[in-house]
Amino acid sequence: MDEQWRVGKRIQEVRQEKGFTQETLAVKLSTTERNVRKFEQKGPTNLDWLKRIADVLNVSILYLIPEEWCLSPSKQDLTSRLIHSFNQLTYSERLHLIELVEDFVSKQRNNP
Repeated sequence: MDEQWRVGKRIQEVRQEKGFTQETLAVKLSTTERNVRKFEQKGPTNLDWLKRIADVLNVSILYLIPEEWCLSPSKQDLTSRLIHSFNQLTYSERLHLIELVEDFVSKQRNNP
């Protein structure tokens, strides 16, 4: 599967989870529906678009991209398990978990 397509598919999934139409997302991004369709079919054309889309969808960039883009092979098994479990959650449970993790990380960085 083409990696860019996977990003586009993930954007589409999150957009639908949020209840946004392509038109709604286009308006929030100050772009056209045609561009949103392209993003969902082929992925964003650059990181600036990816960041804007992630911001509008209220998710991290890392949530939209394939995990293997960021991880070494030794960490992929653990990450796959985590993602599998995460995908079993409802949208609101996912948001709550993300808040908990972000809070934990913030506390760890402030108290080394």
